[in-house]
Amino acid sequence: MDLNLGNPEVFIAAQDKVLGEGHAFPMIAYGTFKIKSGFKMYAKSQNLPFEIANEISKQLDKYEGELKYAEDDEKDLIDVYDFVEEKYHPLIKESEKYTGIISDKKPHPCAHLLYQGNIREEIGLIRIKSESTKKEVIAVLIDGEIAERNKFLKNDLLKVDVVKTTHDTYKRIGIPIHTETELLNVIRDNNKVWDIYANGLTVGVNQVEKYSTTQKVKKYHPVNISELTAFIAAIRPSFKSMYHTFESRKPFSYGISSFDDLIQTEEMKNSFVLYQEQTMATLAYAGFPSDETYGIIKAISKKKPAVVRPLKDRFIKGFSDKIMERESVTIEEALEMSSKVWKIIEDSSGYGFNASHAYSYALDSVYCAYLKSHYPVYFYESSLRHFAEKKNKEKVGLLKDEMQKGFGIIDGGVKFGTDNRSFVADEKKNTIYADLSGIKFMSTKIANELFESSENTYDTFIELLIHLTKNTSVNTRQIKILIKLNYFDMFGHSGLLLKIYDEFINGEFKYKTTYVEKTLAIRIEKLLEIELKLRKNDIPELLPHDVVMTQIEHMGYADVKYPKIESSWCVVTDIDIKYSPKLSLYNVQKGNTYIFKMDKKTFNCKDKKLKIEKGNLIEITEHKKKLKSVPDGNGQFIETDQMEVWITGYTKYIDSNKNIKEEETNNNDSKSITQ
Repeated sequence: MDLNLGNPEVFIAAQDKVLGEGHAFPMIAYGTFKIKSGFKMYAKSQNLPFEIANEISKQLDKYEGELKYAEDDEKDLIDVYDFVEEKYHPLIKESEKYTGIISDKKPHPCAHLLYQGNIREEIGLIRIKSESTKKEVIAVLIDGEIAERNKFLKNDLLKVDVVKTTHDTYKRIGIPIHTETELLNVIRDNNKVWDIYANGLTVGVNQVEKYSTTQKVKKYHPVNISELTAFIAAIRPSFKSMYHTFESRKPFSYGISSFDDLIQTEEMKNSFVLYQEQTMATLAYAGFPSDETYGIIKAISKKKPAVVRPLKDRFIKGFSDKIMERESVTIEEALEMSSKVWKIIEDSSGYGFNASHAYSYALDSVYCAYLKSHYPVYFYESSLRHFAEKKNKEKVGLLKDEMQKGFGIIDGGVKFGTDNRSFVADEKKNTIYADLSGIKFMSTKIANELFESSENTYDTFIELLIHLTKNTSVNTRQIKILIKLNYFDMFGHSGLLLKIYDEFINGEFKYKTTYVEKTLAIRIEKLLEIELKLRKNDIPELLPHDVVMTQIEHMGYADVKYPKIESSWCVVTDIDIKYSPKLSLYNVQKGNTYIFKMDKKTFNCKDKKLKIEKGNLIEITEHKKKLKSVPDGNGQFIETDQMEVWITGYTKYIDSNKNIKEEETNNNDSKSITQ
């Protein structure tokens, strides 16, 4: 049994209360080499050249990063081959023999064994340290594979983020959580809800967050719970061969009326075998007893030829007899139809989703879509709080970007003088004020201390620095980060404040609490004079790429804007060289991120000064549009009807000795940045 929960601890306690002590324990989980670990062992055993092994490992890092932050019920949608260059696919395939090697043991994160007998005496227990809590846990000596093989009852208590954020949002808006029936009523023909999927506003929406899935759901545009349930089942890997037919919404049937009638429904009139129930009904149609059908599906999915071969013969005979009884066909036609349907069962059985499973996921998803479409400012507040607590800066960044673009919700940011102890929504201002503790190297304690410090009055930045040094635990690294993030901008721009702070900690009259009072008084007077002098100098602001990359590194996203800079200037925030180089460029005027491509010759320019790297500030001087091409699975590429922008000329700025210089791919015309 799988349960998606926001707080599994309550259900763990309930298990013990209902079953009695000693009848429910966490199961053991054997840690095994995952894909990257297996590949490393393979590379070492085959003496694979370091350059190749290192490049593949980097690509596997991206795969594991995507896997790390995915919901438990979305992990099977993430395919390693989407992250590794096609030329390396055979190496990944070869290395699979090393995956699955047992490397350690730990308590299972969600699976519990439920047993009416005495688990301790009849099965056995072991004390293991939990990796997440570092506490010792008593676990039962059965893992998931043994439990399934011997038909033990296990309870999977999955901790799913959207369950918690949904609960928190309902609590925040002050209404009871809709029951299933109530929810179905409020979403029926509710365009605001279904437009969440059509417009791709899917961050924090169960099952459709992954970029590729978002693109699919935008195109499919479900308009009722049945379509959403079918979509969630259809995006699983085993349905790949039929997915485009499904997505196109073209009528589809197998031409066997009695079989088509069996699996079609009022809201889904096509004959796709999406759910286990449909496969089980088909087997029952062929004369298999109902209590056998689920075991047959499992045998087929696990590719056990000795078990499956006699089942196939039995199915074809039973299905043929039923067709000839109900359809006007010859025995040859009946046998042909039966073989066709058996192939359908073989293809779909490895897929393993039942309708209730997909339906439950669809309900989780549409709860999110309803709250996001009707109470967006509170949906984002709850989601931001949750992912800030988990230290998931990437998700926080995605939520902030989407709430601004999709709903015009203003990011109040972090500013000295405002309450940044948590994410707080102001519905009237359509604003969410940020949580300082979600920034890298910050903490709840620091957020509290800075808020308390902001209630005092400071005439100079030096006075604030003295207060922070004497009365808080804020350290040098944290102050520098906050200055670069423009947290203290009420005292001046970040370039100036960094100069002042450098004098405060490193200058001739640096401040130290260990100095005697008389010495401190002299140093403070000198520091105040230095601050006044620096303010009269024309100290430049930090360059845009310094600020943007600092925001991305410590906040997980960038939101700074430079309205006076021309819109052709961008910061290179990421580079993907899997195929033709793909650049993520942050537009410093608009504050938006765009994807551009570049041919390898332009990207791999001979002059090292001109080669684009992550964190560079560049101007796009020339570009062209081309139709997007995608791999066809056979080593070739096919064109789509989508357009991509390719950079054909650019200017790169180099910060040297505090002066802005530039080099250009085509010529060396002099240009400048005006902030």
